[in-house]
Amino acid sequence: MRKITRKEWEAAARTLDHKIQAAIKPTIIGVPMQPGLGVQVRFGAKGVKSASWLFRYQISKKRRSYGFGPYEFDSQKLEKICGKAEEKQGLVVDGIDPHEHDRKQTQAAEAEKARGVTFKEVATQFIEMRKSGWRNAKHEWQWTRSLEMFAYPAIGEMAVAEIDTADIEKLLIPIWVTKNETANRVRNRISLILAAATTRKQRAGPNPAVWRNHLDTLLPSPKKVRKTRNYPAMPWRELPTFWPKLVMARGISASAMMLTILTAARTSEVLRATWDEFDIDAGLWRLSAD
Repeated sequence: MRKITRKEWEAAARTLDHKIQAAIKPTIIGVPMQPGLGVQVRFGAKGVKSASWLFRYQISKKRRSYGFGPYEFDSQKLEKICGKAEEKQGLVVDGIDPHEHDRKQTQAAEAEKARGVTFKEVATQFIEMRKSGWRNAKHEWQWTRSLEMFAYPAIGEMAVAEIDTADIEKLLIPIWVTKNETANRVRNRISLILAAATTRKQRAGPNPAVWRNHLDTLLPSPKKVRKTRNYPAMPWRELPTFWPKLVMARGISASAMMLTILTAARTSEVLRATWDEFDIDAGLWRLSAD
């Protein structure tokens, strides 16, 4: 059997296309066909592979096509297809590419959807996605706690798409000097969350929380911020007098102070301790290396 050439296949496709269009002419079905609307037929090794509605048009001297789905010989389907083709033809007459029009509409819809997403929602999703990669479970607590204390009260309920530099600056200024290390960590965490929101197309434009060439022009460098003076250490000889006062004080703060004194631990280690670190029966408190 002779192998059919590509030109012969194309000629057969054009012939079939014409036959299909002739079969659905207005005198038979009563639906006016739109200019440029036709049926595209694809062939395979065993003959016709598929047939689909295709609207052909020309704009800016370029020929393009717009698909309307699989071909079906049905008057109601044809009426809908002709309506869509008429709509696209109207765009072409106005000098608008239907494909470009659809793309802009999709972008506008995505932007409108993202506009309602709050910073807190994005931050919660960010922490949930990233926590499995953190070496220690405490990181999740640290992230959540710092955002709850300093970020959420200011921008937590704001739409993530609307947060700007003024919002970040207003959030940071009250703690930038007095709690600079914490403030810088909060700033960095906000920056990462906003970057993730940009990647997900939930916001657009520059990241208002980045430091280099942005916030560094508004806030003093963390290295130059006046360090907070710590309280002087208690002389150890005064401890016998101080200890009974702690015992009488009771409460979580007094207990935390007693644990700090007895273990010579850092304040942060005591404040962030979790029950799974303690073996009460053995009298042991195990701290991870980090």
